[in-house]
Amino acid sequence: MLLLALGVLLAIPGAGLAQGPGTENGQWTALGGDAWHTRYTPADQIDASNFDELELAWQWNATSFGASTARATPSYIDGKLITVSGDRRHLVALDPASGELLWTFTEPNTHRWE
Repeated sequence: MLLLALGVLLAIPGAGLAQGPGTENGQWTALGGDAWHTRYTPADQIDASNFDELELAWQWNATSFGASTARATPSYIDGKLITVSGDRRHLVALDPASGELLWTFTEPNTHRWE
């Protein structure tokens, strides 16, 4: 019984650490926000009092990359939105303020791709 109680006490600090830190400085650097996939940010610019005032700022057209996937989740890293587009999963960087395409990368036609 003592060993069971000791095991529970030792597990409690680990449970707190498993929550992860969330995003830091608004940097959503992983699919789930952080390495723990917490999907949490302390950002507070949007709340119940101003939600109805939101407007579409820009919309990015990815048709030049081929058929897009709805499963592309952008990450906000170093002031850029990084995501993928098209069946070749082109890597793209967008300006989050304007939606302007900053750069792209496409995997070369390799044995892995074929």
